[in-house]
Amino acid sequence: MIKSIVCPALSVALEQLKNIIAANERAQKNTLIFCEDRLTLAAERTVCAAVGGTFGVSVFTFARFLSSERGKKSGVLSSQGSAMVVRRIIEENKEKLKLFGKFSAAASAAAVYDTIALLYSSKISADDAMRAAAGGMLESKLHDIALVYSKYNEYLSENGKTDRNAYLAELPEVIVSSEKIAGSEVIFLGFRSFTTSALDCVRAVFGSAKNTTGLFIGGGEDIYVNEGAAAFEGAAERFGGAVYEFAESTLIPEAELLRRSLFNPESFYSLTPSPCGNVFIAEASDEEEELEFIAAKIKRHVLDDGERYAKISVMVPDVAAAERDIARVFSQYRIPYYADRRRKLSEHPVCAFINDYISCVLSGCSFKDTDGVVSSPFFPATREDKDAYRNYALRLANFRGGIKREPKKEILADKKFSYESVQRVRSIFLSGLSLLPARGGASAVCDGLRKLIKEFGVEDKLKELSEKFKDSYPTAGQFSGRV
Repeated sequence: MIKSIVCPALSVALEQLKNIIAANERAQKNTLIFCEDRLTLAAERTVCAAVGGTFGVSVFTFARFLSSERGKKSGVLSSQGSAMVVRRIIEENKEKLKLFGKFSAAASAAAVYDTIALLYSSKISADDAMRAAAGGMLESKLHDIALVYSKYNEYLSENGKTDRNAYLAELPEVIVSSEKIAGSEVIFLGFRSFTTSALDCVRAVFGSAKNTTGLFIGGGEDIYVNEGAAAFEGAAERFGGAVYEFAESTLIPEAELLRRSLFNPESFYSLTPSPCGNVFIAEASDEEEELEFIAAKIKRHVLDDGERYAKISVMVPDVAAAERDIARVFSQYRIPYYADRRRKLSEHPVCAFINDYISCVLSGCSFKDTDGVVSSPFFPATREDKDAYRNYALRLANFRGGIKREPKKEILADKKFSYESVQRVRSIFLSGLSLLPARGGASAVCDGLRKLIKEFGVEDKLKELSEKFKDSYPTAGQFSGRV
């Protein structure tokens, strides 16, 4: 049987999932859950809440299921790797591009690749895109997309690489032959939409699983797009159709009122006022005062109502802009929190250390890059030796390649610098530098970095730092690339 359950909110969908999992566990049925990457943790928590530990339920994204069945395939580009290839293509073909050549390749590469990936998943080729570019308002954009798409395919062919979406195209065949799916209960959780390739996977599940259930976030067309549910139900037509069910909202009255009226302009002036005992409005003079009010409310919920910190969410207009104030205020109130924002890779201290070492290779060991390496917590020298070397370098080796030049013992003695400390730091630095090739491909550089990380005990140091700072987490200033 194929069933489509449309839920007005994610919390309702997870409650439905919990009930289904509990019933399947009692009946000793194997259950497999497919969801987008953003929902895997929520799905796993729901499973644990329903049945505790179990071997009868598995949670997968499409990509993870394929890897578990086929194993990891060499030569498959990640999304980030593909974006890097697209960036290079844009930079090399700027003169041929009508529109993208005017933009920063670094800034636009990821978005251009996402478009190419969507076209591929929809089974639209580069030739199809080029034909569509003949005339019309989007001619320049389609021309550029088709050109980059074509060059990207050439790169894959010439270098023996496979695009991630081409790899995922193997999934329908894997689903049909998989023992995990044959005769099992399969659930699709929270998909907002399905590409053509994803729908092929859904149809393969319909033909192999015993029962298939789709849990979607949707409802009235004035609020929801309902694209995922519509695609799921459309794919089910050739299998006899899907049983449709709408789950009633379990939100508290105030939340349900907000949900129903959020996208309705008339709600601001025409709805009958409703008592809202769980909705509060407070006005502050600035953002910091507002955060102090929020922090006090959180403390009251935890101490007086027995609520858990993990169950409380705070929505702000811009997480990055507010993060400094959040860190200061929440630290004062001793409130642990997680800021849901994408950080630069270079903000991680290990990445900053590696980046500075690579920069030393590229720059010939400029003073700035060398100092970044030596001052890192992952550089295995004592604090006294580091301080001694940095003071010496600032006075006597503040030039490109200064760390490579052998210091004169008598000059250091005259300036009252410790010759032994300087030499110890130089020896450690140069031993690490020797592991990184000045020339060579990406694989050679990666091998060198792995050796560097192992030789310097970076992994153990990271664990030590994490343990040291976990009690005072999440004050951002205490653990960053500047530690």
